[in-house]
Amino acid sequence: MNGVHDMGGMHGFGPVPIERDEPVFHAEWERRVFGLSLALGQKMRSTGPQLRGAIEALPPETYLAVSYYEKWLRSKENLLAQAGLIDPAELDARTRHFMANPDEQPVRRDDPGQRRAMRERLDGRYPAETGAAIEPAFSVGDGVKVSVFNPSGHTRVPRYVRGKAGTVQRFYGVHDFEDVGCGDVPPQQPIYSVRFEAVELWGDAVDGRGAGYLDLWESHIEPPG
Repeated sequence: MNGVHDMGGMHGFGPVPIERDEPVFHAEWERRVFGLSLALGQKMRSTGPQLRGAIEALPPETYLAVSYYEKWLRSKENLLAQAGLIDPAELDARTRHFMANPDEQPVRRDDPGQRRAMRERLDGRYPAETGAAIEPAFSVGDGVKVSVFNPSGHTRVPRYVRGKAGTVQRFYGVHDFEDVGCGDVPPQQPIYSVRFEAVELWGDAVDGRGAGYLDLWESHIEPPG
């Protein structure tokens, strides 16, 4: 969907802060949220598009105010509440309890089978290549143009690249399509790495050097012209 989360190419947000030697997690709770997200995806059979869509559906004022893993946490809370698996009032009460009793340790259950499944998911390639016998419409070196569209659901195509021309650099095989609400498109499609010259993306705002690379499904691109 088009929303505040799609910030690529937008002005007014200031420079991107770069933290030298940034750790994978800044706090233990971020590690926990990451693990919970994987476990919930497995338990609820949630897909990447559903989980990303839940983050994109956060109110703009929330999305801009909270940190990266806070977005993960709030979106998972919303998904669980929508599925009827948690009661928001009970969640609020438990949150207040642990804020008042920070040294109390919550009850934890160890599930070796789920732990193995999570490890396999972390070690696997995502999205997984399907191996479907679909002939790609484009080859390395072909010129392409990104389709112009305004999806109602999650999409992997940022606004700043729609309508722009690029060149296919690599073919990744056939993978499950991860956009949502994009009409009648094949559920499995080839994925390509497409190179876009900086001047094509940003015009006179750049000095002509550099390029950007995006991984795009076949229905995202079309022949130029």
